[in-house]
Amino acid sequence: MNAILAIAKKDLLLLCRDRGNFFFTFIFPVLFAVFFGLIFSGAGSGASGGMKIAVWNEDGGKSSLVLLEALNKDDVLKVQVPASRDAGEALLRKGDITALVVIPKGFEQQARGLFSGQSMQLDTYVDPAQRAAAGMLQGKLTEKAFVVMQRVFTDAEVMKDTVGQGRQRIQDSDLSTTQKFAFGAFLNALESMQSSGAMGGNIATTGAPAAGFNPVQVNVKEMSRDREGQPSSSFEISLGQGIVWGLMGCVTAFAMALVSERVTGTLSRLSVAPISPAQLLLGKALACAIACVLVQLLLLAVMMALGVRVQRPHIMALVIIVNAIGFTGLMMLIAGLSHSEGGASGMGRSLVLILAMIGGGTVPLFFLPKWVQTAASVSPFKWSTLAIEGATWRAMTIAELMLPLGVLLALALAGFWFGVTGLRRMLRI
Repeated sequence: MNAILAIAKKDLLLLCRDRGNFFFTFIFPVLFAVFFGLIFSGAGSGASGGMKIAVWNEDGGKSSLVLLEALNKDDVLKVQVPASRDAGEALLRKGDITALVVIPKGFEQQARGLFSGQSMQLDTYVDPAQRAAAGMLQGKLTEKAFVVMQRVFTDAEVMKDTVGQGRQRIQDSDLSTTQKFAFGAFLNALESMQSSGAMGGNIATTGAPAAGFNPVQVNVKEMSRDREGQPSSSFEISLGQGIVWGLMGCVTAFAMALVSERVTGTLSRLSVAPISPAQLLLGKALACAIACVLVQLLLLAVMMALGVRVQRPHIMALVIIVNAIGFTGLMMLIAGLSHSEGGASGMGRSLVLILAMIGGGTVPLFFLPKWVQTAASVSPFKWSTLAIEGATWRAMTIAELMLPLGVLLALALAGFWFGVTGLRRMLRI
């Protein structure tokens, strides 16, 4: 029994003496729980980050302006008005917005024809990479349509026109004389209430369709899959996420191997060989970069066999190289900050989870608080996924990809500098 207790005591002491293992065993789980508690409670910013949409108004009538104003006032939606419909489609194609809402011509007449059995029509184009947003956006648009409906009841001019259309439709219908009289009396009562001010100013703003009545028909569409710049299958959407997770696997494996060689003295013995310290570390980095390239090529080959199209092959080659450089820099950073193999393993896996969560690798960015969306800019998940999509189904140009590729290279330089500095200090070379 004493021997068992002695062994247990020894192992616990070794765990506590290894600061890396101690941190990722006892401290990190607490930070992890607090971090995601802040995310899901919204405590970091007080509200969600918001869903970015663009609204293109082809009608220009009063009702469309009322709808646009209601959308702008919503706390969840972050609305922008593009310079043209083509500009809005370009924002959607590049992934800068979640959806493009088009208010078509005739929207004003549809709003005035609610008593004639018409519904207001809205065309909504959703980024296929963010399908989860479609249901939420459809509910929001339906809710805001009731604000337009309120205007129908409270605006004297609009109410008069709406009731007039209703009367004409009743007269042209096949209803019996009694039914026509009943509906006519109902419209007269509405008109009388409106003119007397009894309708008030808070009608139909709850956003809940009553008895199956829906004042708006939201036509939700994904970007068309029959032309360049649009995904042809779900595999084209999941390709980027698969590649990034593969790259993170390479990062963790090579960081652990590099730390293990340093701890066991292999790097120290190599440092006295007739090669410079820079050559030694660059050789390690090159091996990781080659592995990153091979992982990307393997995943790309499998996905192409499943129908994925690479619409910009030369750009895809550039993206693969930049990805390899960027994630190799991340590997050097982890290796330079880790003092033991266990620490490298814990830091690598933990960093993967954090970067994936804030970079949209697991939860869509629009669901996260605004401060998390801002922090996502430091995650290679976000930029690498965008670059891969840009070279495949988004069909982005080199100019459009300068930002994600530039960020990946900047992260690589920072990772190399901190990682090499840490390794040189630990090795005293």
